Amino acid sequence: MTVTLSYDAGLGRVTIAATALGGDVATVERSTDEVRWTTVRGMTALTVTASALPADLYDYEYAPNVANHYRVRSYETGPITYVAAGTASHGNNASVTPGLPAGIQEGDLLLLLAAIRNSPTANPLAPSGWTQLRSFSNMRLFGKIASSSESGPTVTFAGGVADAATSAQIAAFRTADMRLVTSAELSNGSAADIAFPAIASGAMEDNTVVLFLGWRAQDWTSVATIAGATEIGEPATGLGDNQGIVWDYVIRGAAASVGSGSFVVTGGIAGISRGGTVVIARAAEDPLIDTQVEDVTPAQTAVWLKSPQRPFLNREISLGAEGPGWEMERSGRGQLHEVLNRSLPVAQTDVAGSRRYQLRLRTETDEAGQTLQYLLESGDVLCLQAPAGATVPAGGVYLLADTTRERLVHAAGELRHWTIPVREVAPPGPDVAYALSTWATVLALYGTWDDLLAANSTWSDLLQLVGDPSEVVLE
Repeated sequence: MTVTLSYDAGLGRVTIAATALGGDVATVERSTDEVRWTTVRGMTALTVTASALPADLYDYEYAPNVANHYRVRSYETGPITYVAAGTASHGNNASVTPGLPAGIQEGDLLLLLAAIRNSPTANPLAPSGWTQLRSFSNMRLFGKIASSSESGPTVTFAGGVADAATSAQIAAFRTADMRLVTSAELSNGSAADIAFPAIASGAMEDNTVVLFLGWRAQDWTSVATIAGATEIGEPATGLGDNQGIVWDYVIRGAAASVGSGSFVVTGGIAGISRGGTVVIARAAEDPLIDTQVEDVTPAQTAVWLKSPQRPFLNREISLGAEGPGWEMERSGRGQLHEVLNRSLPVAQTDVAGSRRYQLRLRTETDEAGQTLQYLLESGDVLCLQAPAGATVPAGGVYLLADTTRERLVHAAGELRHWTIPVREVAPPGPDVAYALSTWATVLALYGTWDDLLAANSTWSDLLQLVGDPSEVVLE
């Protein structure tokens, strides 16, 4: 993954881009200490397209003049999918090292099917870091969740004898868990085909992968894929006394019974066999596929008022005269209850109320005054963002109360002094996303579709269009 950040001082925003992502959904978080993380507004579930984040992602609520760390994480949210199978490995009463499947990512489920010829006295052993999911005596299934750096495991065997063939193969599934929902097995007498057992619907769950496993104490030419399933592999070997393993899979969204059946084998001679049916669950949480952290320091010198819902209303503000109004007020919320025939009342306590300020601003032109008026009339909660050392609170989200305005006419227009009582409130949730423009913006700027297409060659270009403050307030 590659994360790119840049700061636009003119619009007071950080642009976020990321490419080479895995997964299908991504989130973006911000932190100044890399310990406490906050989801960036509108970036709770971004669709990953062509391994990249959507274009034109902006953060307006950064911390000014300090390093802002942005963590991009991508997840796989869909159903279980098959990734690939690695190259099988065979030996003669010896350890084997099967190859890893191509295209695996961190968080994938790796499954390892291994078998040894002399049944039932010998068995495969779990490689380091792997967990045994199911034993079918001399055929066993192991699993692990892929890390960011995987290497092919070495499978050893216990109880082997001279000329006992050994075999192993790895397959990978995405969005699957190591949790075994249910399983069943059959030990078969000498035959050409390999029978596998059924599983009743009551033992099943939704969103699973069903594995059909088979082993025969003879090699073969080929094995037919089970009807309705997809083959993972059918590796067979003539080493030693020879053997073969085979496995197919079916991904199911809804719980349903699994019927019994057989792998139909061509070639070789009849031999004893084992068949297994194993059901693996989907991951309980969407697997984390990729993560990357980068930082940027927004060099902000001005004080901004920003609307989390309508950033085209955002504007730098000029502070008015300082004075006692800058002092913070915080009202208590306790109450006193007088009690009959008692001198002392009973106190009912609560935590103190939020902070209150008198925000004092000035505008020096008619246009600036009108733009600020639109911002105040939007009714949105507003984010106050100030660099260190400013005579206003360093930051926070505020609800504006009744505004008073004094007007002084001078040669350049109107000089207006604004007094705005503000109270700190909880910020809107991260799902309250930005809108840079409205349809009114488009209609006002473009008379025809041809005009719009001439000015915006892509939808991405149109999404960057910044609206006009006057579109918010309807007279």
